[in-house]
Amino acid sequence: MMLIKSNSQPSAGRAPISNPGMDEAGNFGGNNFIQANGLTVAQNQVLNLIKSCPRPEGLNFQDLKNQLQNMSVASIKLAVDFLSNEEHIYSTVDDDHFKSTDTE
Repeated sequence: MMLIKSNSQPSAGRAPISNPGMDEAGNFGGNNFIQANGLTVAQNQVLNLIKSCPRPEGLNFQDLKNQLQNMSVASIKLAVDFLSNEEHIYSTVDDDHFKSTDTE
């Protein structure tokens, strides 16, 4: 009978395996996965809602909260801040209305 060595410790000469998308407790955090476009799931959800808004003034923050009820207000704010800082979105008539920089 052959015993198999546990892979919990990195072997000499091998880098430890990372687990992207895992939070520190070892659970999968739904908003942590990075998509092909480099955005998290939460950032993609916020961006897609803003992109889909046909109004000239864009989508307001209250609409984002209403449509993303499964997401905390703090997560929505973080996503909006990131998307704004990275120039994916911009504010329009006030600080609570957003449009996408993408013209689709």
